[in-house]
Amino acid sequence: LSGKRQVDISNALGKVQSTFYKHPRSPHPDIFRVSNDEEEGCTQVGRSGWHIDGTFQNTPFMYQAMYFPSVANGGDTHFIPLKEL
Repeated sequence: LSGKRQVDISNALGKVQSTFYKHPRSPHPDIFRVSNDEEEGCTQVGRSGWHIDGTFQNTPFMYQAMYFPSVANGGDTHFIPLKEL
């Protein structure tokens, strides 16, 4: 999935809200690239524990599109719809 295609799909669902930080390896300016390697993406993201992405904004995200080309074994990332809490 190219960066442009991911942004195109996201734009079809609604207005994309770009992050303030752009990593040089990001495949598109509207994609926030995260990694545990600073050469590959932004590091130390979400390190404070449980959080909801976008809550630092006046209006949090209505939805979020993610793409994981690779993941570490044994990670502790979990996803849950808020209506199920």
